[in-house]
Amino acid sequence: MTRIALLTTALIAGLTTSSALAQTVIYTFSGKGSGDVAGQTFVRTDYTITLVGDISNREMNLPGVMRVVVDSATISIDGLLDEATFTPTLNVASNMNTDVLVLGNFDTNLALFVLDDPGFADYNLSAPFGPVTDGTPLATDQFLDIATSGGSVSMQSIVDVTFTATPTPGAVATLALAGVLATRRRR
Repeated sequence: MTRIALLTTALIAGLTTSSALAQTVIYTFSGKGSGDVAGQTFVRTDYTITLVGDISNREMNLPGVMRVVVDSATISIDGLLDEATFTPTLNVASNMNTDVLVLGNFDTNLALFVLDDPGFADYNLSAPFGPVTDGTPLATDQFLDIATSGGSVSMQSIVDVTFTATPTPGAVATLALAGVLATRRRR
């Protein structure tokens, strides 16, 4: 067997494990917020919300609205909260009809905030995206008493939210393998 055949076999074997085949995307929202966590007040403090979702679980729940129920969601607030896990299930949704991206829980009609950008018009939640920043996100009045492993979090003011979506190496490797196989077939 040639070296290329051995390498290809090894690559395919490595990619066929369930974790490598999962098409995972990391969605990150970061910005400045004011509110309280477990009774401690913060003002214009940096925060990061990180969600990890398997895009094979995407669903079009309304025409033009794609959502991913994420596998995990965490929040960090500088100086107050180190990576606490949200206990309600969160979703990321792209409403391609109105150019918005929503972070919330759609089973309970809760929108933590809504970002507005023309780039969301054709974003289906599966590809790399951003960074894109919305200085004044919408629907922030619903980010109240959200349960996390670090206590209840409320944000009455949210500004300068930057969103990025990054596929994990397993998803990128799967795409790379498809490219290699397509190139070999052409020869």
